Amino acid sequence: MAIPRPILLRSGRQRSALHALGDIADAAGSSAGFAETGVLTLTKLIGAELTTLSRCNLREARRAVVGVPSTRVRADERAAFDRHFFEHPLVRYHAIEREAYTHRITDSLPQREFEKTALYNDYYRRIGITHALAVPLRMDDSELASFVLNRQGRDFDDEESALIDAMRRPLARMFAQADTGRAVV
Repeated sequence: MAIPRPILLRSGRQRSALHALGDIADAAGSSAGFAETGVLTLTKLIGAELTTLSRCNLREARRAVVGVPSTRVRADERAAFDRHFFEHPLVRYHAIEREAYTHRITDSLPQREFEKTALYNDYYRRIGITHALAVPLRMDDSELASFVLNRQGRDFDDEESALIDAMRRPLARMFAQADTGRAVV
């Protein structure tokens, strides 16, 4: 996979991203504080109907999710996701391809093709989401941890993807510090 093409960010967006990083850093003294503040702050910064901190167990093909609102995805819907775990374009890109860049589902396949998949029909259609963007925080042989922003209708544009990717390395460091100092990507 190629490195994403650089996109110049407007100064207002850069300031917003720096403020967001500061807010998340202030809460990064604990895993729970980092997760909850990160989810809320990134949702406000980028705009999403559902944002999560997703910790994928790559050996057992399942995930643990911190999201706001926490009741948005039910247990049966999480099970539907887990059935198609390794088919997910974002899991494949980050866990299998080992690319440490922010990635949208549509960076891997066209939306029309994604909508034909069992993953889309069993999971995304059920929860009312059409687009997702993931920013990886940790990738190793056993775990993939990412903030995942989900949206109905409009896909994440190149500037939104570039903005969140510019925040990826500081977020990964904060995640590692909040999560007992494990390695960052």
